[in-house]
Amino acid sequence: MHMRDVEIPTYTDFVEFIKSQVKILDRSTSSRTASLIIKGVGTSSRPIIGYVEITVTAKNKANSFKITALVIDCITDKLPSHVVDTSAVQHLFELPLADPLWHVPGEVELLLGAKLFPYLLLHNKILSPTAPSAVETVFGYILMGEIPSSLSNKNNIDLNTASYFSTALNIDDSHCFLSLDESLHKFWNIEEIPSKSFMSPADRECEQLYVSTVSRDSSGRYCAALPFCKNPELLGNSYAVAYRRLINLEKTKLRDPALRASYNEIIQEYIDQDYLTETAPSSVDQTIGYYIPHHPVIRNDKQTTKVRIVLDASAKSHNGVSLNDLLHAGPNLQADIFLLLLNFRLFPIAVTADITKMYLQIKVIDNHQKYQKILFRFNNKEPVREFRFNRVAFGLKSSPFLAMRTVRQLSEDEKHRFPRASIVASQELYMDDLANSTPTVEEAKTLSAELIALFKAGGFDLTKWASNSTELLQVIPPSNRSSINFSDGENLKILGLKWIPSEDCFTFTTSDLDKSCTKRSILSTIARLWDVLGLVAPVILFAKLLIKELWKLNTDWDETPPNSIVLLFQKFKEQLPLLSSLKLPRHVAVAMGCVTNIVGFADASLNAYGCVIYLHVTDTNGNTHVNLVCAKSKVAPVKVVSLARLELCAAVLLSNLIKLVYDTYRSRTTINKIFAFSDSTITLSWIHSSPHKWNIFVSNRVAKCQENLDPEHFYHINGKENPSDCLSRGLLPEQLLNHNLWWHGPEWLLRPTTEWPITPFVSSCSEQLPEFNNKSLTLVSTVSETNLIYSLSQKFTSLNKILHIIVYILRFLHIIPSDKPHKIITVHELVTAEIYLIRCIQQFHFFDIYTEIKGKKLRSQFKKLDLFIDEHNIIRIGGRLSNANLPYEAQHPALLPKHDNFTHVLIDYYHRIHCHAGVSLLSSLLRQKYWILSSRGVIRQRVHACNFCFKVSPSHPSPKMADLPACRVQETKAFVHTGVDYAGPIKIGTVVLMHQDDVPPLRWPMGIITEIFPGRDGTTRVAMVKTCSGSFKRPVVKLCPLPSQ
Repeated sequence: MHMRDVEIPTYTDFVEFIKSQVKILDRSTSSRTASLIIKGVGTSSRPIIGYVEITVTAKNKANSFKITALVIDCITDKLPSHVVDTSAVQHLFELPLADPLWHVPGEVELLLGAKLFPYLLLHNKILSPTAPSAVETVFGYILMGEIPSSLSNKNNIDLNTASYFSTALNIDDSHCFLSLDESLHKFWNIEEIPSKSFMSPADRECEQLYVSTVSRDSSGRYCAALPFCKNPELLGNSYAVAYRRLINLEKTKLRDPALRASYNEIIQEYIDQDYLTETAPSSVDQTIGYYIPHHPVIRNDKQTTKVRIVLDASAKSHNGVSLNDLLHAGPNLQADIFLLLLNFRLFPIAVTADITKMYLQIKVIDNHQKYQKILFRFNNKEPVREFRFNRVAFGLKSSPFLAMRTVRQLSEDEKHRFPRASIVASQELYMDDLANSTPTVEEAKTLSAELIALFKAGGFDLTKWASNSTELLQVIPPSNRSSINFSDGENLKILGLKWIPSEDCFTFTTSDLDKSCTKRSILSTIARLWDVLGLVAPVILFAKLLIKELWKLNTDWDETPPNSIVLLFQKFKEQLPLLSSLKLPRHVAVAMGCVTNIVGFADASLNAYGCVIYLHVTDTNGNTHVNLVCAKSKVAPVKVVSLARLELCAAVLLSNLIKLVYDTYRSRTTINKIFAFSDSTITLSWIHSSPHKWNIFVSNRVAKCQENLDPEHFYHINGKENPSDCLSRGLLPEQLLNHNLWWHGPEWLLRPTTEWPITPFVSSCSEQLPEFNNKSLTLVSTVSETNLIYSLSQKFTSLNKILHIIVYILRFLHIIPSDKPHKIITVHELVTAEIYLIRCIQQFHFFDIYTEIKGKKLRSQFKKLDLFIDEHNIIRIGGRLSNANLPYEAQHPALLPKHDNFTHVLIDYYHRIHCHAGVSLLSSLLRQKYWILSSRGVIRQRVHACNFCFKVSPSHPSPKMADLPACRVQETKAFVHTGVDYAGPIKIGTVVLMHQDDVPPLRWPMGIITEIFPGRDGTTRVAMVKTCSGSFKRPVVKLCPLPSQ
């Protein structure tokens, strides 16, 4: 049976539903799309995203069921709706429950249909009339019945559903990658230029907590408190959760002997290093503190620590509160990778190092160690033991902040002893990775020694040292060096890039790509591309343009795109491994005594825009070096934007990037000059002019460019010599490999700057450029009641209500004299209110026409209306009806706009009071008083919007027609019936009587035909008749011939 044929009336149908989770759908090989709508109680409906074939396995793996589940974004609200008081069910705690957190509101991830439910039940039941009953299932015991809510003793919660423990799906999360959404988010964020971040009030509070609680022991090691944002006493009992997770961990992941051995070894090392402290069995108190579940994270790409123990501090306690819920995350203190890589490329000697077990080198104060308790045993036969983490642990929300903040505190405390190392430690550290470059080996030796001593003073150890200088590595103990073989050209992953220290160059590697070709697989492949500096930005842009095309096509996630997209992606995927042959120099040639210039290029097309920056370095020997530093690209919006505006956006991007590079390098080396090139003369003319001359879009971006760079730094370049051209169109990997213009810029960059073919740019006449702001400033003074009356006309849909309100306003303003303020509104007052209202509407919509009429310079489109202003200052139509016997308003109707609420209200009013008149009649009625621009169209629109007319609009029945007569349908011979002209033809000289309708026949005038006028067919239909009164042209049918004998 096909799913599209299934009718799903309610949630209770025999169909399984599974909540749409990215980690399940992304890895499911059998997920498919479905176009269904599911309706529940109260006619609420939700769309079905798709359906998937899954196997549901019991935790003991004794039973499994294959089901076809529909995928929906949300099955139901959290169940139970409130936290349940468990004091009434203490006798059930020892049962192996399917969901140990049944009393805490949680998401329902799987809804099983009625056809599967009988197979889940087992024989054991524990029934109770006053407490929930426990029913045994293949997943464990589930609870049903009624129990008091902890929120109110008077309200009861029905336990009519059970949320099963998530591991019943038997999904292994140890190798779960980032979701597609997170990968795409990181992919697009790479192209954003780093900006300064600001601390929130919560971040400032976290900072104050750290400063007020941090301390150092006698060895120099730091001791910090957990930064609680709420009272830690809010934590509930989490022992049951931690115990259940430990048992589940032993039954699943730790069944692997190798992993079990590694896990035991790590725990034992933590105990030996005093990171973990065992609690004596007599001191164990399950109601104090917080027990944290833990699990391994396996990273095969790591050289040393391939298995890491991570705590799950987000696990809920019995009252639904977790440790992470009560902790500050703290401000982000990580250095930006983009800036770190810029500094890492600057000087000849590169150095990298790693802080060993960075988190575990920071102590946690004694009072807070009880919130870091874990359960563990080295084999399944031992009793479960309790340990306390006395160091900062992985998995706590505050751990990254505590680690980075402690390093900064160390730098601040020891800067008087290690000034250079303190700056590097506080500014050039990302997580536990340190990367730096120095001009000379001697300086690198001094810096490395300072760094080792600095971190040693705080209890940290710097290991995994790597450098492109073997002389520097000689002073580093072998045990602290990186384990890679430098002589064999092995690469080292540093800040996301592959670095070969022996060759001092960057290289690229590509992982195995998905063989399928759907929107999901294409986006997943592209999102894994990592190029922070934009060294292969044209290739990344090619992938971005593919994403844009997929977005415009609006295809489903698992639908194969059109063949043109598939062919492009296949070609891109086949050539992507070619990037592994690239070897880009890390060092950008800056050295002691050199002259350094920053050179940038920007370009745009209708598809994308981007910029690229090179360093032009002249060394002490006079040799010139040009190296690619970084690049950024952006895809043009789907909405069409003019090429000139996109060129300006490219120039803004270039100015931002140049400023960032300049600010990063100027503190470490001298920047001689800055050059910014664009091949758009319009953009350069905008930048070399004052921002106030241009429209708002151009004005804001020109101001930003001028804020970043002085306009004198912008020069024009020939489009064929612009290396950023490929950033506006994209390149395939094979094309990029041989693109010398991209790697080194135009040929003349290798010459001294004095020999470059550039001249100062001279801007064009501003008035002749696009986006010129030629609008003059007009100051208009209006009375307050005008704005008020007009605004009232836009708020209501009843004409009578609008006019009555205006009458009261005019009375209040004494424009309408009123001796009795509360008397009944008169017709005169309503007429006066209408005059004021029409005048206000005309002043709002036709203010320019007022000026033109008074200046007698009316535009041609209004000249034909012969507009004039009457004594009430209302614009009326002139026309040619001044002498007609019509009212003044009909002779000269008032001008009204087409798009205005009052116009619509007026049409609706006339439509109703004239018995829902049609378009033609309604147009005629309105023309007797008002002249609405393009009236027929807006009247037709309002009439068609009338619900009453739509409901009662009669259909015109066609009456049944009679049969056609016999002469119409039967064949006959010609000339069966003929006509005889007894009077004979009309000839000249025939005496006739001329027929007249207003006199009797005896008084018809007599005449004689003097001339006949035959038609083209020879038949005479008109003749000239001469009478005693004169000659007359008469039709033959009006002539009566008289006999001549």
